[in-house]
Amino acid sequence: MKVDRLDKEGKPTGFTDEIKMGYIKFDNGSCIRAFSSHRQAMAVYGGDVGLDEFAKHPNARLLWETAQGRITWAYDMAVWSAHDGEDTLFYQFAQEARAGKGPWNLYYRITMVDALEMGLLKMINRVRGTFLSAGQFLADCKSRAGLPGVYEQSYLCEPAPSAAGIVEWSAIERCRCDYKIQRVHLEADDILKQFGGFTPAGQYERAQRIREFIHRHFLPLFQNGKTAQHRAGFDVAASGEGNLTVIYIDEQKGAQLWLRGLFTCRTEDWDFIKTVLFAFMQELPYMRMAGDETGLGTQICWEAAKAFTGRFICVNFASRKHDIGFSLMNQLSVAEKRFPRSENDIATDYFALRKAFHGSRWIFSEGPNNLNPSSHCDIAWAGGLATEANNCQGQDIGALVG
Repeated sequence: MKVDRLDKEGKPTGFTDEIKMGYIKFDNGSCIRAFSSHRQAMAVYGGDVGLDEFAKHPNARLLWETAQGRITWAYDMAVWSAHDGEDTLFYQFAQEARAGKGPWNLYYRITMVDALEMGLLKMINRVRGTFLSAGQFLADCKSRAGLPGVYEQSYLCEPAPSAAGIVEWSAIERCRCDYKIQRVHLEADDILKQFGGFTPAGQYERAQRIREFIHRHFLPLFQNGKTAQHRAGFDVAASGEGNLTVIYIDEQKGAQLWLRGLFTCRTEDWDFIKTVLFAFMQELPYMRMAGDETGLGTQICWEAAKAFTGRFICVNFASRKHDIGFSLMNQLSVAEKRFPRSENDIATDYFALRKAFHGSRWIFSEGPNNLNPSSHCDIAWAGGLATEANNCQGQDIGALVG
């Protein structure tokens, strides 16, 4: 099957993927279909659904969104997996099922010890022609796992603790100060009511209204921006329901970066997002901004880089995530990243960032922000991009012709 390749928010990218499906049909007309874990693979089918190794899926929520709709006609759903930490949808489902809540009516927890008692080792010895004892078999499992957390998750049904926060909460507290910022958030409906929908004929007039709105709501920031040095991050998303588009504006004061302005929205209106971005760049002539050019951000970041040469930096976030996360970790640790105490969800967004050490690198990921569920650390990563913009100053390449 050929299906649309989706981005991290579940939107088509314009590319296609080829996925394969196993199909077994029985004489009585029933059949079994074994799909790739691609969420679109099962989109046109209905029936009993089983999700294997669900905790390991890179975008479990999008897969669940499709899978749960396949059982609408009174079919059954089964989900099974080894754990992959406590920040997974599978862990949430397991807790619900164990407590007798949610849509679940059965809950099984089968460790390797349980499986051996049920006869697994007898079958292995018979099929493989081996003579392993239960003790030897478990010792091999533990040796093969290598790390205690791997053994516990893979064989004992015990989720490893969630990855540690990027810094301790005490470090977050040291970054919080008593001051005010200009901040605006708009949902898709707000944008439609305030500015109307995009039309080619009305584009200029609509852009004027958007720019006037931004100018009015961020006027103190713009007035200060005639002399201050600003560093900004642009994390783009085009979704009326998913992640946030964020413009995070810091003021540089020596080694410290102080948050001065924050704009967030959830919309699929690309014209609106671009107009807002360009309004900030035009109103703050000494601001340097870094934008995530991967995925949805490719086009808009390319246009911004062309329009504001030397001031807008395109960043491949996927390849720079380690370095950006590491810079954020260091800044937060020494209170060089500042934000207002009154905006609690900003602090919790930074605290929701997770880190785990693998090999020679930190791996950064995102946990839930209970004070702002719409932000999947989008605010924090936009703050990281503002740090990236600050770190990149003086790195422009030019040529002197004489």
